[in-house]
Amino acid sequence: MNRLAWEGTPLPEVKTSVLQLSFDEYSLATRMYHGSRERPLIIYFHGGGWTIGDLDTHHPFCLHLADQTQCTVMSIDYRLAPEHPFPTAHNDALAASRWIIDNLNALAPNNGEVVIAGDSAGGNLTLATAARLPDEPRLRGCLMMYPAIQHYHAGMRSYTEHAKSGPLTTSIMRWFTDTYLNGLAPADPSVELMFPGRRTTLAGFP
Repeated sequence: MNRLAWEGTPLPEVKTSVLQLSFDEYSLATRMYHGSRERPLIIYFHGGGWTIGDLDTHHPFCLHLADQTQCTVMSIDYRLAPEHPFPTAHNDALAASRWIIDNLNALAPNNGEVVIAGDSAGGNLTLATAARLPDEPRLRGCLMMYPAIQHYHAGMRSYTEHAKSGPLTTSIMRWFTDTYLNGLAPADPSVELMFPGRRTTLAGFP
């Protein structure tokens, strides 16, 4: 998904604009890729283990996403660990989504509905955000690409079978999770926000 993966690939021409979302004590940069007024707006959260990535790393992918779907895509530059540990990214994702949903008429062309999307850690933020917006009628769907939705203590086979496959190794995945959680144990009730389990209701999930 990141910029290096798209080297040598022709990029579509899509109109873009930037918007700063201001909240009480912080602001979040966003980039809009303008699409059709007949399509929902896609809120996009980039991957990067909650510690790396930004609007530029996923710019080529967002260009293609907007071009292929004809949707306006709004990429969110949420705050990262270790400077901003859990639950900062999750709270940023919710705040940005809530602001966007409430201000759709003032944004780039859309049909008054949204889809939340993201890859890897961004897919995790997608699931967590949608679960915190039960019965939101303007939220019409979610797109989660290889989302990180289980703690490594869950014993997923991929953590052993592909421990050293490719650039994303098990040790790096552990570092991402540990850095973002900043000492919180996976059994801590607050971590349910990051890794939804049996206590998380998905009622109203799109």
